Amino acid sequence: MAQLSARVDRVEAAQRELVKATAAAYAARSLQLAAQDEKPFLSELAVVEPALNDPAVAATLRPYAEKGVPSAVALAVTFPSVAARANIAAHADDGKTGLLDKIRHALGGFISVRRIGNPGGQGAEAILERAEIRLNSGDLKGAVAYLDTLSPAAQKALSPWLEEARARVLVDDTTRRLSETALNRLSQMTASPSAPLINGGVL
Repeated sequence: MAQLSARVDRVEAAQRELVKATAAAYAARSLQLAAQDEKPFLSELAVVEPALNDPAVAATLRPYAEKGVPSAVALAVTFPSVAARANIAAHADDGKTGLLDKIRHALGGFISVRRIGNPGGQGAEAILERAEIRLNSGDLKGAVAYLDTLSPAAQKALSPWLEEARARVLVDDTTRRLSETALNRLSQMTASPSAPLINGGVL
């Protein structure tokens, strides 16, 4: 009877842990989906927070969860107008642009970027074009990586768009990792219910 009781206790404990892992996976996935929107996601973060192994993760996400972050789609829509300012700033800062060229860039804005058709170039226009191509293909992180190679003057002209884009990348990367970790743990438990949990059963 003692052996049977101990076995039942183990089975019940495993079932409780499986329920907890399922709830954690659902909560992490809900957080990931909610964070993709522009609205605050503080309530979804609060559900996941008790299962986090590292409190710094919640601390990192909380400022963005309180106010929300522009979506990748919204950032792509607003990019051409801010890229025009960055393009003008880059040409004004190179010290080689004549008055007529500065006027052309000021009047033409981002049209010049769309016309060059040379995304493999090294100038500001080519970098902005490559970034826009990445944005339109859904690769915000890749676009930001290109924009980080612009001159300080051009990057300043992109602010605060660039800050919002970096925030979106951070939120997406963090919530995706949380979701993947929780789902992987749940998958391991369902494959082998008696296997120990990763990191003591927390995200």
